[in-house]
Amino acid sequence: MRIFIIIFCFLPCLLFGQNYQVENELNVNARSGLNMKNTPGVEGSKIGFLEYGEKVKVISKEFTSQRDTFDNLDGGWVEIEKGKISGYVFDGYLTKLPVVKIDSKDTHWSICLFDEMNKYATNNFKNAPETTYDNGNDGEGAHSMKILTSIKGYQYVEHGYTDCIAREFQIPNLRQPEGILFVKSFFKNCNLLSVEIENKIEKGGRQILFEDDTTGILNLKWLENRMFFIIASSI
Repeated sequence: MRIFIIIFCFLPCLLFGQNYQVENELNVNARSGLNMKNTPGVEGSKIGFLEYGEKVKVISKEFTSQRDTFDNLDGGWVEIEKGKISGYVFDGYLTKLPVVKIDSKDTHWSICLFDEMNKYATNNFKNAPETTYDNGNDGEGAHSMKILTSIKGYQYVEHGYTDCIAREFQIPNLRQPEGILFVKSFFKNCNLLSVEIENKIEKGGRQILFEDDTTGILNLKWLENRMFFIIASSI
């Protein structure tokens, strides 16, 4: 069986900046944790530490125009509150999405990536209304879909074609760092995020990821106001 991975991330240029507001709650998306500073910027002193997946509350966006880059992620500095402590963090490591739970696996990459996407959908699309589609073709050109849509407009789509199946996430209004880290998280859980693949994800465009008994192709584009993340497998 040959497996083809196609990842589309369409993110608008205007969303390379903030897509959150004061009073919003965001999740910490740095797997090694995130330092809280007493002033915005790298020169600030550490006053606290936030674990991966912790929720924080945005209390000021005054310094989001003060830009920095870490791990090839562009972002600004935002004032947040956690419990009784407030301070500044780099917003490239904050996301409105539920984080991908850390669960390292050593199974074949094609199986693992499907499993990780299915698990994320199961955990975060509970009770989502389901829509089905079938174009009615039996042979070449046949296409069926099962679409789950969350209350926030996030979608998980199961595609069936004549010669392949696919799994897809569609998530609107994501900033570039959120989309990049979202994609990387699935590869990290499958022990696939080599330096080479990480660079390909950040570079974007059509990239070949794997060439062994299966073939993996990465297609990363920034368009419109929606992120598309697709994995397809021939059958």
